[in-house]
Amino acid sequence: MTSYVPGFLFSIRIGLICSVLVLMFYAAGQAETDRIEALWPVPDVLPDIREKNEAELYLEPSYIIRQGTVELAVNIFLPRSPEKDKRTVAAAAFQGRNLSIGFFADAEYRLTIDSENRPTHDTILLRGRLPDQDLSTFTMTITPQSYLIRLHDSDKSKLYRVVGDSETGLGRATEIEWDRLPPIRYMPPVIPQEN
Repeated sequence: MTSYVPGFLFSIRIGLICSVLVLMFYAAGQAETDRIEALWPVPDVLPDIREKNEAELYLEPSYIIRQGTVELAVNIFLPRSPEKDKRTVAAAAFQGRNLSIGFFADAEYRLTIDSENRPTHDTILLRGRLPDQDLSTFTMTITPQSYLIRLHDSDKSKLYRVVGDSETGLGRATEIEWDRLPPIRYMPPVIPQEN
C-alpha cells in the first residue's frame, strides 16, 4: 500500500497544476472578451486642421507629429434613447473593463479603466492606464455633443489627443512628441478682490 501513496500524491499535484493552468487560460480569454473596441482609425474624412494658408504652415508647432481621423463607438458609452431620441449615458459600469483604442494603424493600445465618474446625468468621465506602465495616463470625457480623449504613453514619450463629435463618432486624433512640448509656466493665482 505504501507504494501507491507517492504515485497518488504525484497525480494530485499534476491535477492541481492542470487546474491552475486551465483557470489562467480561461481568465485570459475572459479578459479578451470583456475588452471594448472603443476607438479606431478611419480614412480621412475630416479636413486636416493643419491645412492653412502658407504663412500659417510655418507656424505649426514642432511637437505635432501627425493627425488623422478616428471613430468612437459612441453607442457603447452614450446609447440613443428610443423615447427621447437623445443620447443618454449608458447604465453599464466601465470601471475594471479593458478598452482597445487605436489612434493610427500603428498606434493601438489596450488599457484598463481604473475609475469612472458621472458628474452630470449626460456626461461620463473615464480614467485609466496602460497595464504595463505605471506612469501612463488615460482620460476620456464624453457628452452628447462632443468627446475628448487623452493618452500619455510614457515609454514612447508620446501624447495622443482626440477631439470629436459624439453625434457622428468622428474625431481628429493628434500625435504629439512629449519631449518637444514647451515647458508649462503656471501663472500666480488670481485672488478675487473684496468689495
